Amino acid sequence: MLVSIGLNAQAIQSTEIAPVFISKDSLQLNGIITTLDQLDSITKKIVIFKRQQAFENEYNTGISNLADKKYATAIDAFKRAYKLNPQFYKLLYSKASAFYELKDYTNAVLDLDSFLLHEESNEQVALLYANLKYVLNNKTEAQAAYKKVLNFNANNAKANYYLGVFAFENGDYNESLNYFNNATISDPKFMVAFHDKASTKRKLGDLVGAVADYSKAIELDATFVSAFINRATVFFNLKQYDKSIDDYTQASSLEPDNYLIYNGRGSAKFDNGDYIGAIKDFDKTILIKSNYSFAYNNRAAAKYKLKDYKGAVDDCNLAIQLDKAYGYAFLNRGIAKQMIRDQSGACEDWRQARELGIKSAEIYINQDCE
Repeated sequence: MLVSIGLNAQAIQSTEIAPVFISKDSLQLNGIITTLDQLDSITKKIVIFKRQQAFENEYNTGISNLADKKYATAIDAFKRAYKLNPQFYKLLYSKASAFYELKDYTNAVLDLDSFLLHEESNEQVALLYANLKYVLNNKTEAQAAYKKVLNFNANNAKANYYLGVFAFENGDYNESLNYFNNATISDPKFMVAFHDKASTKRKLGDLVGAVADYSKAIELDATFVSAFINRATVFFNLKQYDKSIDDYTQASSLEPDNYLIYNGRGSAKFDNGDYIGAIKDFDKTILIKSNYSFAYNNRAAAKYKLKDYKGAVDDCNLAIQLDKAYGYAFLNRGIAKQMIRDQSGACEDWRQARELGIKSAEIYINQDCE
């Protein structure tokens, strides 16, 4: 019998057909006609045996290459195997898996659909089907498919994870957290699931729990930049600025051209009272991304703290040039203008900030402009 097929399938071996050997005695038993019949039968058996052996060799080659992540080579071997035995539909699943890994989703879908016309689904097949629907952005079918995976195995880590993603995107954070918990319990090395579980806890206001899960993700992969950045943000919200700065620094060593890292670290330094250090980080942000309006506004705030009011006005000007609807830049420019005795300009900026939805501008207007 042939063994079942899957990504971890073992090499198959035929036990159905044994090689046949011709002896001189067999040619002399029942006369010439009987001997020819026997030869014809033996020849057919040999042909079948060789065809089966060739099929097995090609199939085993495909399985071996699939395991070694040589996906294109695996596909070629599966194609040759299928020509030798077109009734062996199970190899279509393995071929679909290889196409999926190569991001050839069209052929993956075709092979999987063909497989399902002839074979029953199972946990791994259902998971591949769900993954294909997900990458093809058919979220409704993907969500239903992942739930079918859980019908086969309620502890399937990947199905739980993606259902957690769907719940998170829909704003159902408690349901999302339950799915992510199941994923990390089923697979304690599921780094991304720990990361996204942490993000869900942030949404639910559990910042301490978020730090613990981001830390677990980092423990599993010390190069996981997003985990460092997000943990830095949580430390910032917890007012643990030194830890926030440390995480941003670690992230910058991994992605030195990520402007958001320097902007975040500059903000942490600002709130920690290191205004000179903050300006250096905002300078770095602008060097990498010169049209990032937030960095100019943030640098303006740091210059204001250092009593460089003219420099603050200049940076707010640059922020507003990049984003004319940037309410906080108008608010901050008004505050800086007031310090250089441009009261009318300050009031004009605060009124513009109010129109843009900055409620705190009303306080300045009532206090200094009425």
